[in-house]
Amino acid sequence: EPLILQDDCELVSFSYEDEYFDDVSDACFKIVRTWTVINWCEVDGSPENTVVESSEAALVHFFNGCGSSLPPLPQQGCVQEPPLLPFLDLNGDGDHTAPSFERVPEERRTFREGLSLQTLDPNAPDLGAQPDGVIVYQQTIKVEDKALPAFPDQCQLPVLCLEANGCGDALLIPVPQIAECYLDNLVIGVTTPWGPGFGPYSGIEPGTYELSYIVMDPCGQSASCSTTLEVVDCQPPEMLCMGELELDFGGAAVPVMELKARQFVLSASDLCSAPVAIAFSTDPADSVRLLTCADQGMHTFEIFAIDTAGNFSSCTNTFILEDSAACAQLQPLGGLIRTETGKPVNLVQVNLLVDSLPVSMDTTGPNGTYQLGLPFGTTDYLVVPSKSINPLNGVTTFDMVLITKHILNVQPLDSPYKIIAADINASGRVTTFDLVLLRRLILFLDANFPS
Repeated sequence: EPLILQDDCELVSFSYEDEYFDDVSDACFKIVRTWTVINWCEVDGSPENTVVESSEAALVHFFNGCGSSLPPLPQQGCVQEPPLLPFLDLNGDGDHTAPSFERVPEERRTFREGLSLQTLDPNAPDLGAQPDGVIVYQQTIKVEDKALPAFPDQCQLPVLCLEANGCGDALLIPVPQIAECYLDNLVIGVTTPWGPGFGPYSGIEPGTYELSYIVMDPCGQSASCSTTLEVVDCQPPEMLCMGELELDFGGAAVPVMELKARQFVLSASDLCSAPVAIAFSTDPADSVRLLTCADQGMHTFEIFAIDTAGNFSSCTNTFILEDSAACAQLQPLGGLIRTETGKPVNLVQVNLLVDSLPVSMDTTGPNGTYQLGLPFGTTDYLVVPSKSINPLNGVTTFDMVLITKHILNVQPLDSPYKIIAADINASGRVTTFDLVLLRRLILFLDANFPS
């Protein structure tokens, strides 16, 4: 920006306008910047540049009798010392010459408001200025760039979502991050499976697609990269639910019934990732529940619609399970679950099966007890406990040592419960493969045992 000299409380402002030229023989591109400096103390009304000021170098060149036109650079003209012309030392540096490293000498860029060759009086140069309050200077900036444009993150792209209109969305291809000094003047192209250019493209389905980018800077230097674009469905399914459902056991001797999540849904659809699964949770496999006498009464819960992309929506439903006479004929059946050392086992799910159907279910508390309901007159039933959570509870590498000693018959496990626990894959034998499975779990390579 301009440096204002001999500022005696003037009110000075400046601005510039740029013209851009890319067809330049000795540079990548050229900017012609026109500066306008206004001294508002000299302006009456709208500023007008009525006097075209001459630079210090032009004035000295003319005053030394060398004509009104300066020679082209790098020639400096008649500005050599001696002599110094103090009244024309506009920048106050004590000379009229410039160091060799200056492409455009400062003396060619220094002006006094209103002072020009036309107004200069060699006999009274200080009186020759006719200030109009405006100085206009045209600066030429030539830009060279030898650094290639680059893709700093290997052309990684954000995941592209199909949202409001599902697979009918018109999608624009994103632009990867580009490292380049002149981002406003880059030419960027892309080749896609749907054609060249950034789109918009319609009818794109979820999937992974190959893209190729090329970028060229104003100097003609280019770079390219290939990457993948992941398009995913982000729109949840639409669903309409019943809201309330009344149920009963229908006079069955064994009061148990199967309840399907789909019974509560009137309709469910998805524009992009069909089919839609209906479930009691976000797990599509959780689609069926068994109702027993313990479920009599009113229950409120969520039903979920899940598409193949994992998007889901939900609605609140209620079912009322009517009281059944068969439930009044249940007799209590309880028990205690504990380890071989007598310690109660918490969070064990216990199911009572009659004719292979679950009749009653309970979960043990900290004291290890459970309470079930057995239909009167039933003599053939099965109590099935199960617990498959927290597989690393109490497990250490010392267990691997004990299993190894058992396999080598150095120190066999001394109880059936320990042998069952060591038989991790439930093959009926304790082998080195059980050690492998235990090691994978301890090292967090697996989240659960496979069996």
